[in-house]
Amino acid sequence: MLADVVALFAGHHLVREVIIINNAAPALGFGDRKVRILDQDENIFVNPAWNLGVREARSPYLIISNDDLVFPPRLVDSALRRLGPRTGIIGPDKSCFLPGRDGRARFRPTYELTHAFGTLMFMARSSYVPVPDQLKIFFGDDWLFYHQRRRNLLLRGPRVVSPMSVTSGSPEFIQQMELDKDVWRSTYAGDRPYHQQFRWEAAIARRVKRTTPVVV
Repeated sequence: MLADVVALFAGHHLVREVIIINNAAPALGFGDRKVRILDQDENIFVNPAWNLGVREARSPYLIISNDDLVFPPRLVDSALRRLGPRTGIIGPDKSCFLPGRDGRARFRPTYELTHAFGTLMFMARSSYVPVPDQLKIFFGDDWLFYHQRRRNLLLRGPRVVSPMSVTSGSPEFIQQMELDKDVWRSTYAGDRPYHQQFRWEAAIARRVKRTTPVVV
């Protein structure tokens, strides 16, 4: 699905450049002048790849995307135009991945990282907080989400299609996953500036969610 994702971004009028971190896969080739490929001699894994891509990026705004997503180009327009001085990171709500859902973009504040938020993230460059080197594969989106000083938003409406979680089952990968879990739980899980910044809003949002009736 990589070719379709690259074509979508490269053809979008709001996208200045597309940076691909090629983690020791076979050589890639794209004929678009917007596309820049950073080949790696070994697999540096996901989170270091994000850090590298951001260091190389030349725009004041960032989109961090998985390579296996399909979505309408208007999603990019809506998310980038919603970024502002009070916005941290915008990511898709899990409802975007449900069959039959494809509507107008809507946004709401969120205080907890939700499933699929990290698959497609929009932010100002100033909002990016480099992921610690010890975290290689997992918890990069957790780190970014909970280190924001501005409100994170969930995007609802446009449909996103993805096979989701198609990952390697190699012993090396499984071992690194367990190491990431240990590092996160022992070192970073309690470090959440986002909750400190918006603890009252989060408490009110939880209370409203518990008391608001659901009409089907």
